[in-house]
Amino acid sequence: MDPVPEQYMKNIKELACVLQVIRDHIKAPLVITSGYRGPVHNCSTKGSADMSHHTEGLAADVKARNRSPKELADLVIMLCEENLIHNLGEIGIYPTHLHLSIKGKIEIWAANGASVAEGQSNKVGQLRSRGLQGIA
Repeated sequence: MDPVPEQYMKNIKELACVLQVIRDHIKAPLVITSGYRGPVHNCSTKGSADMSHHTEGLAADVKARNRSPKELADLVIMLCEENLIHNLGEIGIYPTHLHLSIKGKIEIWAANGASVAEGQSNKVGQLRSRGLQGIA
């Protein structure tokens, strides 16, 4: 595990607050499968983007024992609609986990054979039009 540079600690704390809202709502632990990744670790991580938000402490990959990634995505969208999460950027649905980022305008996508439901896309579009976004 890479140590988090001081310059990214604010991002880590904001991301932790978002994850805590989710955890409180499901009343169960979230398993963080990937959080901050240093540049060397990020380059060696299969499928990671060169400019991954993980390298700035802005993203986490999570799963919950009692919910699928798609169900977790639905919950995150609902929490945004209810203004319980205020700074969310990406929601990435994978077959085994959910990628969450607190950077940029809110968007939803799927990877590695997972899919985004039309209702999820529509709701995220509505959140985007309301101005919901993460750290610029």
